Amino acid sequence: MRWLTDHRSPVSGALVLAGLAAFPLLVTTQFWMNIAVMACIYAIACLGLTLLYGLGRQLSFGQAGFYGIGAYVSAILAVEAGVNVWLGILAGAVAAAAIAYAIGRPILRLNLLSLVMVTIAFNEIVLVLFEELAITGGPNGVAGVPPPSVGDFSFEALRDYYWLVLGVAVVVYLFTRNVARGAYGRRLQAAGIGPRAAQSVGVDIARTRGLAFTFAAFLAGLAGALFAHYSLFIGPEGFSIQFSLLLVLAVCIGGSHSVVGAVLGAAFMASVPLYLGGSGASATLLYGLLLTLVFMVAPRGLVGVWEAARDRTRRPLEPEVNG
Repeated sequence: MRWLTDHRSPVSGALVLAGLAAFPLLVTTQFWMNIAVMACIYAIACLGLTLLYGLGRQLSFGQAGFYGIGAYVSAILAVEAGVNVWLGILAGAVAAAAIAYAIGRPILRLNLLSLVMVTIAFNEIVLVLFEELAITGGPNGVAGVPPPSVGDFSFEALRDYYWLVLGVAVVVYLFTRNVARGAYGRRLQAAGIGPRAAQSVGVDIARTRGLAFTFAAFLAGLAGALFAHYSLFIGPEGFSIQFSLLLVLAVCIGGSHSVVGAVLGAAFMASVPLYLGGSGASATLLYGLLLTLVFMVAPRGLVGVWEAARDRTRRPLEPEVNG
């Protein structure tokens, strides 16, 4: 079952994809379908963090801000300007990436603790703007956000929207996996492990980290835009620092060193808060307790647990020593 961590088996990967595609045909309850849709949306956002944090060792707590920027830009363009939904979704992702590119160069020069504090401040500033600006609807948010459509066909039905976000998540997963395995992924990993050593062999640290930060923001904005056209309403309360924390925790629980870990963490993130009735204090408390347990038992996350079990089964048995 090597596909769980490296997906070198196309047959196993195809079977997993077929199972995910068939999910709406097997599970028809709205509760579980909603979890499945949100898991796909969260996976898109988490995959960007896998590059930024898992490889680059750069921790951002501003992803909820980028998620919200994508959601608001796409929603406002569709509702207020009548822009095509697909163009609005793309514009939301590009807007989040453009802002990340603008602020990324200076803040990515900071040490890890300072970077965390700056991205928290960024998230809070964005949240205040969402609450105060007239164009965002203030605390009332933006209502009447239309679902995507192709001709006369609308993705309004829950099953159809699941297939849409699943398709996007699969494309993002494959792209992120290939980037992580390629030359840029190796440069980013080198910059994360030893920036001075990487710079000495010609790696442009600022550019490498900036691209990862921009890419993570683009995916967060894309996920936010898809969320806006799924929920058909957005308000500022959904883009707080708590949501940024949950995105980071999801990546850590799944396994920050693996793109599969991002998907597993996203599924966990979608199921636990929704099962407890939203993202209230009880859900956050349970999430934090489970995170602590995972870090104590398996610092490399759920994927790390699988890798350790796989390695133990492959280890040759030691010969017995007779008296």
